[in-house]
Amino acid sequence: MDYENTAKKILQRVGGKDNVINLVHCMTRLRFTLKDESIVDDEAVKKTKGVMGIMKKGGQYQIIIGNDVGNVFNELNKLGNFSNEVKEVPAKSNEKKNIFTMLMDTISGIMAPVIPAIIGAAMIKVLLTLLPMIGVLSTNGQTYQLLSVIGDGAFFFMPVLIAISASKKFGTNMYYAASIALIMLHPNLITLMNTAHDAGQTVKFLKYIPVTYASYSYSVIPIILAVYSLRYCRTFCR
Repeated sequence: MDYENTAKKILQRVGGKDNVINLVHCMTRLRFTLKDESIVDDEAVKKTKGVMGIMKKGGQYQIIIGNDVGNVFNELNKLGNFSNEVKEVPAKSNEKKNIFTMLMDTISGIMAPVIPAIIGAAMIKVLLTLLPMIGVLSTNGQTYQLLSVIGDGAFFFMPVLIAISASKKFGTNMYYAASIALIMLHPNLITLMNTAHDAGQTVKFLKYIPVTYASYSYSVIPIILAVYSLRYCRTFCR
């Protein structure tokens, strides 16, 4: 496939660079958020060499590419620099979006770039299940422990990955977002919370403000809300 030519034709047929608000991709699809889907030539997009089909779902214009989606995505970024470009969706007075649809669009847009890391870690976890079953790997050995760390890494530090992706989705500073996730996963915070919980006590900030016991490793929603709040902090701190 001529990735460069495919990318040029796709961009032209979805209305050009100026019609693209945001672009991400999952394992097989390009996921466009467009200003105006009505100007897109659906039939022309379907006939583009390398395109397997289209789907309109969750406020996204999805173009099915297959295993070559990453290469086409890279060429599209050269044409429009979409990965570093976060734009606000222009409001339309006569258009009312379903709240559930907007929520799913936000979550899918944040999760899509993280999927490759999740799949890679999951494959390691599968090996850790299969290899001991066939007698190739001992669960008591150091190799098993090291592979377990590798497999757990992306899941345990999921808030960091989500923070980076969410910062692009919400247009906030990536380093602020990642810093919040790192604080949530700091070993001393985890130890402090666990120790207090085991003793039946509550951690208090400034002696009076209670800190709710929670474990943020492997979590998704708390960091999304935290990164989203950065938008308002940025506004109030100006």
